[in-house]
Amino acid sequence: MTTSETEPSRSVFRRRLFATALGIALALAVISGWYLRNQPRTSPLPKPNGFHAFVAAGRAATARGKDFREMSLAELQGLIQANARVIEYVQEGLRHHSQISHPFDADYSTLRLQELIRMRDAARALVAAVHLARRESRFEDAADMIVMTARFGHEATRGGNMMDKYAGLRWEGFGFREARQMTNAL
Repeated sequence: MTTSETEPSRSVFRRRLFATALGIALALAVISGWYLRNQPRTSPLPKPNGFHAFVAAGRAATARGKDFREMSLAELQGLIQANARVIEYVQEGLRHHSQISHPFDADYSTLRLQELIRMRDAARALVAAVHLARRESRFEDAADMIVMTARFGHEATRGGNMMDKYAGLRWEGFGFREARQMTNAL
């Protein structure tokens, strides 16, 4: 084989190699463009975000570990007075759209767990207010607080993962359990 015979085959090989590399690069560009275009877009957080009021309600809650069903009327009234800010914060949060503002990453569960525990205490404070209204025969106020508790459970966990949703369902259940007891008593 002479040098003149291998030159054309080398140049053909180089052209084919260049064309193949160019085709692969073009295919990767098209695929990556399609992939990036079809990624779900994260919606911007609402302004003002009701979630921040729900977190504040959790911080203000003092209903941790207290069984309000066993309390006297005076003790229950004192508990509700101590948690008056909780009800105000929840009402403020329900006036606005809400979405969890934490990015979902490796630290998400660690950050959210403490907030969920505090927000559970806020839900318990709302249920204590339902219980007080029932004991004072203010059934319309009790019904309003039941609805507020259910909405709190739904709105406070909007945009979260399954852990958040399960917590929200449980808080909604707190209110619905009180509603069931109230309707059974009528």
